[in-house]
Amino acid sequence: MKGWRRGAATLAACLLLAELLLPMIWGHFILAKVPGASDDSEVVLSGRPALAWLSGTIPRIEMNIPQLQGEKLALRQVHGVFSDVHLSLKQLVNGRLESLTAGQVDVTATIGEEELVRLLSRPEKGIKEVSVTITPDLVLVQGTFSPGGLLKLRLSLEGQLILQDQVIVLQTKKLMINNSDASGLIWSALGKIPVMDGKQLPFALRPTSVVQEDGQARVLLHAGR
Repeated sequence: MKGWRRGAATLAACLLLAELLLPMIWGHFILAKVPGASDDSEVVLSGRPALAWLSGTIPRIEMNIPQLQGEKLALRQVHGVFSDVHLSLKQLVNGRLESLTAGQVDVTATIGEEELVRLLSRPEKGIKEVSVTITPDLVLVQGTFSPGGLLKLRLSLEGQLILQDQVIVLQTKKLMINNSDASGLIWSALGKIPVMDGKQLPFALRPTSVVQEDGQARVLLHAGR
């Protein structure tokens, strides 16, 4: 009888330990699948018992990432909810989680003024000394540019962030060069400036909306059913 009780207590302790450790272990490897996530990011796995996750299916994963650094653009305040997630247990055991699929993914994130400054200051954009102001009504970009490297012209651009063919772009509404109206040049490269290309996002995410606020823009992304 004592041996049976000891065995039952050991089994209960192992089950309890598994319930405590599995969320941390799985969370670590899942977060590693999100390159560019800041060190203070968090992953919360839901759906008990945790031992059922050993089948490779987790009902819900929630991620909170204060900053997600992409190749060209950093997102802030990233909150993602993954439903009906499927993982490879073999890959997890080997410490190399290479694939993660989900029935549905919903993500919210923000793009700050400073991130647009960094994006627009990239050499291929051709704009220097950039400043950006975001309000609910418009995005104001000011800076200088030198067409052909011959002249230094003062630029002032007013526009809006819009969603077009799964790409978030800054669409110019008014363009001033050296304090003169140059809106007739909106058809040029300054007319529509790509900000985020949904086709390059992981997990088959696609932008569904972008809303301007004071000092930032809020982006919604979705994948799945």
